[in-house]
Amino acid sequence: MPKPSFKPNLPNSKMIEGLLWTMQDGFRWAQTVQEVQIVFNLPEGTRGRMIDCKFTTNSIKFGLKGQTPLLEGQTDYTIKPNESTWSIDPDSGEATVILVKAVTHENWKSVIKGVGVVDFVTSEEMGKKMLLEKFTAENPGFDFSGATFNGRLPADPKNFCSPGQIPSGRGN
Repeated sequence: MPKPSFKPNLPNSKMIEGLLWTMQDGFRWAQTVQEVQIVFNLPEGTRGRMIDCKFTTNSIKFGLKGQTPLLEGQTDYTIKPNESTWSIDPDSGEATVILVKAVTHENWKSVIKGVGVVDFVTSEEMGKKMLLEKFTAENPGFDFSGATFNGRLPADPKNFCSPGQIPSGRGN
């Protein structure tokens, strides 16, 4: 008999293809250990030349040229602007922005600092998804597909169980 999987009922959130997406006014966003993904639904037929986008180490501006930006402001944490990117599917109008985190595993609470901040439970679930992603990357060959985390996240999840952080002499 398969184990029941925990599916949190989080406000304004939806699990899509293994990522916990937070729905905001005009876009949705999710995060992994290394990046923040933002998806906008623009009019069908929108082309890349119609997009106005700018990244700095701590800000983003994204929208259609000549119009009020759909998203603009200081990011929750710093990003790598030269590695961050965007793309658009002109057939559907779906635009995707990828912000590369300057410090991996930071658990963003919002895309724009202080705007649309996720609640504590959603933040914890995002952190747990990233911790599971980290375990999977650090332990190739192990199947964590059915793993879940109970309780609260460790105080410093980005350094939790990192190589060199595990005390020696245990289990010997």
